[in-house]
Order: sequence, then structure tokens, then C-alpha cells
Amino acid sequence: MKRIALLSAIMIVLVGATGVIVPSMAAGEASREITIVARNMAFVIESPDSFGRANPTITVKAGRKITIVLRNDDPGMQHDLVIKGLDVEVEVTSFGETTRLTFTAPREPGTYVYLCSFHPMSMRGVFIVQ
Repeated sequence: MKRIALLSAIMIVLVGATGVIVPSMAAGEASREITIVARNMAFVIESPDSFGRANPTITVKAGRKITIVLRNDDPGMQHDLVIKGLDVEVEVTSFGETTRLTFTAPREPGTYVYLCSFHPMSMRGVFIVQ
């Protein structure tokens, strides 16, 4: 018990002395990583929320740090991921490659379109900031 109290006191002194608090940690918000897989000419998020649906709606919190990981599981195809209106462009990936991009979601809520610039008709979904 004394050890926990001592560590808490040290953290308070350090934060007070440096003035450094990571905003996302202070607000209880960690950064969010979203893995998007390009497969069968569609985007798929392998998570319980999307159940492998093609081009699911992605919802993030305003002002939150987001990392998009794009994995290309589409043999013989190149894909990228662009979020229109947010200047978010994940690099082109070839089959078997993975690339990542970290950005901060806008502080204002909004609805945007994400798509593959090579295949915008079949690989497109909705990106919501709330």
C-alpha cells in the first residue's frame, strides 16, 4: 500500500514539474488502430463489430489519434486508401504488403467517404467522426 502511495506521489510531482500530460491519456482515450484488409476487391475489417462485411462504416471519436493499417490480401492487385476531405492517403500496397498511417481525427464531427483510388466503385465506405 505504501509503495502505491509513493509511486502516486512521485507521478504527481513529475507531472507538476514537467507539465507533461498526454492529452489522450488524461482524457482516458488511447489511440485507436484500425486494420483494414483489401480482399476480393473490397475493404474488410476483421473485428467482431464488422463481422467481415465489405466496406463497413468506420466510426471514430473526434480529436482522437487514429492509425490505419492497410493489408493487401488481393493477389495481383494494388490498393490504397483515401479519406476524401481529410487529406488522409494511405500508401499504395501490393499483394502481401502492409502499410500504416497515423493521423488525428478532426475535432468537429462529420461524415466522409473512404475509398481505394484504383477501384472507387467497389471499394468505398463511410468514415464517421463523432
